[in-house]
Amino acid sequence: AGVARFVATEHGLTQRESEVMLLLVAAKTRRAICEELTVSPDTVKTHVRAVYRKLGVHSQQELIDLVENHGEANKAKESSSAQ
Repeated sequence: AGVARFVATEHGLTQRESEVMLLLVAAKTRRAICEELTVSPDTVKTHVRAVYRKLGVHSQQELIDLVENHGEANKAKESSSAQ
């Protein structure tokens, strides 16, 4: 979740958008997000659209890949600077 939080901050996501993004990265469905955050499907749809727009992705899988790749890039950077 640390990488996802960094990505959220880096891309200027609001607190709620960050919460939605973390749930999307955890492979939650939109219905599960509605229930977990106690918001309507339209509200989730609005936040998902904003997250995708700000991060430049078009699907939940692209979002997951972006966060995972960001984490891998940071690990590589850390290991190369440690040498």
